[in-house]
Amino acid sequence: MNTPVPSRSSTSAFTVAIVGIAGAVAGSLAVWTALAPGEPIVVDQTCRCECITEAVPTPAPPTLAEVVRSSAQENGGPHPVAEKTPPAPPRVRQAKAEVVGPLDRDIIRRIVRAHINEVRHCYNQGLSTDPELSGRVAVQFTIGSGGKVLESVVASSTLDEDDDAVASCTANAVKRWKFPKSEGEAVVVTYPFVLTPGD
Repeated sequence: MNTPVPSRSSTSAFTVAIVGIAGAVAGSLAVWTALAPGEPIVVDQTCRCECITEAVPTPAPPTLAEVVRSSAQENGGPHPVAEKTPPAPPRVRQAKAEVVGPLDRDIIRRIVRAHINEVRHCYNQGLSTDPELSGRVAVQFTIGSGGKVLESVVASSTLDEDDDAVASCTANAVKRWKFPKSEGEAVVVTYPFVLTPGD
């Protein structure tokens, strides 16, 4: 019995089919090899193949400055953010002092200015109970020849009687101050302080 010999045309078709299958397998392997771990795979329904898509970065939310700038541009001009102004601190001013003795008035004024925060501390204590507290306190003190304050009392006060603690605190603070030595004679000073709350 004679075995039929395949014709040249059928052999060529068989060869083309084998090459086509090999190419398809190689193409699939190339796609799978190109994939990096963790990259998303999306199936494209139009071409019926698997495609690699690039991850789209998520935009960062706008900052407060960018929102304000954008709003200003939309409304036709800059609109600065309103800032709260801190309240002014209470004021303690030195009025004209009366000095009896050889110690120079300007020297006494410099010493008092150096200790003015102690007077402000007494005033702040009074403001903690009465925020509207204001007035004038005059302290009379005697400076010995060695520069030490021998005596310090409240000469006058326009504060309410309930706020005598501020005047007493101020007089007690002055008693701890140190002044330059004088020429063997005590110096008597009457020093007024004007107290006003912050605006």
